[in-house]
Amino acid sequence: MKWKNWTLLVLFSAVLFLTAACEATGSKASDVPEMVNAKISVPKVIRKNETQNYEVKVTQGKEMVQDASSVEFEIWESGSKEQSEMVKAEHRGNGVYSISKAFKKDGIYYLQTHVTARDMHVMPKFKLIVGHAADNGNDKEEKESGHHH
Repeated sequence: MKWKNWTLLVLFSAVLFLTAACEATGSKASDVPEMVNAKISVPKVIRKNETQNYEVKVTQGKEMVQDASSVEFEIWESGSKEQSEMVKAEHRGNGVYSISKAFKKDGIYYLQTHVTARDMHVMPKFKLIVGHAADNGNDKEEKESGHHH
């Protein structure tokens, strides 16, 4: 073979070898973990000055997440996110993390969970109507999304 043919053969072999090595160590679609999901549960009726439980159920696929590294609830009154409070949740079992909270006045509030589990972070948000507050539906905070990966 001529010099040019040998060069092409070596180059082709190197490319083939590198491609095979990348496929052997690369991740496949089936290796990608399922997303961590967090579903917030709140009481049907929320009255001011009444301590109630607020929960988030954390799952990954069909599995309950018992080992979340951090679960916190952020709570703020509509229009006052900069004055929010963070409350660390307690693990209750079966993937459920909860807090107890009493609201001091009627109003529209937001409850957003910050769940860090299995190298993922999710932040679902839930609108709360406490007491006899009127909901006009024009709240821009309601339209904001809360998922990070």
